[in-house]
Amino acid sequence: MSYFEYSNPKIRYTGRWGELNNTMTATACGSYFEFAFEGENCFMFFDLESCSRPFGHVYISVDDGAKIEAELTHFMKIRANDNGTHHVKVIYKSAVEIHSRFYHPLDGKISLKGIETENLVVLPDDNRLKIEFIGDSITEGVLATSEKPELLEVYPEYQDNRVYADDVTETYAWKTAKILNLRPYFMGYGAVGLTRSGCGEYPPAAVGYPYCFDGVETTFEPDIVMCNHGANDRGNADRYFNEYEKMLDLIRQKHPNALVVVLGAFVGFNAEELTDFVKEYNKKNNCAVKYIYTKGIVPEEPLHPSASSHTILSKYIANELKKFIG
Repeated sequence: MSYFEYSNPKIRYTGRWGELNNTMTATACGSYFEFAFEGENCFMFFDLESCSRPFGHVYISVDDGAKIEAELTHFMKIRANDNGTHHVKVIYKSAVEIHSRFYHPLDGKISLKGIETENLVVLPDDNRLKIEFIGDSITEGVLATSEKPELLEVYPEYQDNRVYADDVTETYAWKTAKILNLRPYFMGYGAVGLTRSGCGEYPPAAVGYPYCFDGVETTFEPDIVMCNHGANDRGNADRYFNEYEKMLDLIRQKHPNALVVVLGAFVGFNAEELTDFVKEYNKKNNCAVKYIYTKGIVPEEPLHPSASSHTILSKYIANELKKFIG
């Protein structure tokens, strides 16, 4: 068997991944990597240095089969059914909001060191349009699959169970991308807003946006950028709109060719005012930012939608987004 470093070009990364201490690291749930190997056995090696328990959870699927949930460990073994070529996909499913995921040391991260197997095979090209989702805990799937909320009410048990109750693949964002066959990139961190920092000392959205984590800039170029902020900004409306303008300026500056979409807050915060804001922004900047109105699509409570509510949202959002991208 041979050892292949994290930087091997046959490993494909989707999401806010950056190099850190001889690993490829991400802190945003929804980030994933793929590779294809020949043979029966494959070992994946991860760096858990600085990570805090409970460790993040991943979904692992082989040959497009069922997704199996597992806690991150130093190494994970895959044993295939035959000596053929096998495709592996590893999704960063859930983390813990209160862990540090921007400033170092990062204790809520996934860090791939390398892969040991007989041989890695070049993957087919992924030519899907890239969509970036910017949001908060709702976007990263907090409590999206919690079926027994009474188990999550008492701290510290609440946090210990959260990696099971949270699931980025149950979100409106993941499901919207799936409906429209888009390649999803996620920036969702708990309690973050345009006007405030969030859990784990994650900075306000515009401060964190250019980076995978502190000091490491993103390098991917999305075709579509969808911003969903407001649930954590229900304070000063004037400040909210001022910060939203700065955020849109930043997105358009970093990705001048991307279609930019403002997605209304699901809690209904400033829904009508946001309509007028986008119109004025476009007039002022001679641009074509789109707006998707979401008030009333799902109940405003609870703050974190259930998996079924995320499904309703995704169908609605996909239908609206389809009008913009054809």
